[in-house]
Amino acid sequence: MTETHLTTQHLRELLFSVIGNTKVKNYFYAYNGIFKDNLMIGLYKDGKFYLRFSDLDIDTAINTHNLESLSDSNITHSEKYFLLPSPILSNLTQYSIWFTNSLAEVRLNKRNLYYTKKHQLRSLPNMTFRLEKYLNKINIYSIEQLIEKGEINAFVELVKMGMDASENTLLKLHGAITHQFIYTITDKTKSQLLSDADNALYAAGLRKRFKN
Repeated sequence: MTETHLTTQHLRELLFSVIGNTKVKNYFYAYNGIFKDNLMIGLYKDGKFYLRFSDLDIDTAINTHNLESLSDSNITHSEKYFLLPSPILSNLTQYSIWFTNSLAEVRLNKRNLYYTKKHQLRSLPNMTFRLEKYLNKINIYSIEQLIEKGEINAFVELVKMGMDASENTLLKLHGAITHQFIYTITDKTKSQLLSDADNALYAAGLRKRFKN
């Protein structure tokens, strides 16, 4: 058993009564993160345990129990972590709802983060940081918005905005929407894309860019 596990053994035995088995991992300097089902719900440091409270219970922690929050600018959302004093730690079953709500909120946040990343432009094939930033400038922030706009219309708007958009840009947009890398796009499709883009540019009062 590692020193980290030995140091937190007593705490984890106390937590077992309300959430079952937990794991501990080193977390930022002298902190140890306390995890349940790969979700971090607390921090341990220098013999003190800080529970990550859900928004549902923070008012109770402050107003009813006068719990002290963790103040550490190095810890993300440190204001959500509150020190549990010995009287509470020795009678955790009375406060099991805090742990239930904490786990539920952390789990929901993790799911929301996964959903957000899954729908971000940067997750698409061919998408570069530069192209993503240009798309943001024409109010395209998600995969759904790019698909709705279409590669031709998006390309025209990028040109209107002043981007020196090239054939490669157009192919990247098409590949992003169709989930294929540009080197897999057929010559026939490329030719059609270039023709459609030129026609759209002309219709928008802009000069054609490609020769077909």
